[in-house]
Amino acid sequence: MGYTEQRDEDKNTLNFVIDEILKEITSDLLPKLPKIADMAEIQEKYIPNKYEIELNVNKVKPHQRFNTARITARISKKSSDKGYDHFEEYWQEAKTKIADNSTPIELRALHVTEVFRNLAEYYGNDLQNPEIKQIGKSLQEIVKRLLGFSKKHDDKQITVLDTSKIGILPEELTNKKAIYVLNLYKNLINDPKIISMLVNHEVQGKFKQTPFIIKTEARVCYD
Repeated sequence: MGYTEQRDEDKNTLNFVIDEILKEITSDLLPKLPKIADMAEIQEKYIPNKYEIELNVNKVKPHQRFNTARITARISKKSSDKGYDHFEEYWQEAKTKIADNSTPIELRALHVTEVFRNLAEYYGNDLQNPEIKQIGKSLQEIVKRLLGFSKKHDDKQITVLDTSKIGILPEELTNKKAIYVLNLYKNLINDPKIISMLVNHEVQGKFKQTPFIIKTEARVCYD
């Protein structure tokens, strides 16, 4: 079996396993969770949190065959723009995003982490409750599998960045319309230690003072 065929088989297996984990959470575990008051009954909405990424390009180094750029990702914790009547309603939307095969693998892992933290906060960090604990383990298993696939396969994924939406740009890019970055999110997030550090940053309440910062160097071109 060639590399492409092996990668496709691994991707199909990955997505199948993730779908099965999500089905188990939805059908078997969520219905057993402690019942929190329906937010609609008290005329309020459940507002989950989300991770928001701001990218800065700090330095470009020219090479004969390609350029590299030093890229900084600043991850902030923000309130979602959308409210829900209860956690289960939020979950129905969140699980679809987790399963979305069109999203870069590493961003899917980041979203799973976001959902895990919302679960913990919604239920008062009661991770000793058997069902909540099992859902937490299942979400961590999804992250492990996503990042494991990312690490194993050397994908060639191009991310197009609109320069008008980048926080900081070096002078040589100020008149460019777009930057094309090779494997941007893989370079930033594919290490499980990054996810662990992100969770610790949040648990320790550091998002109140400062974003979580990741730095990488990636191949780029621009027009």
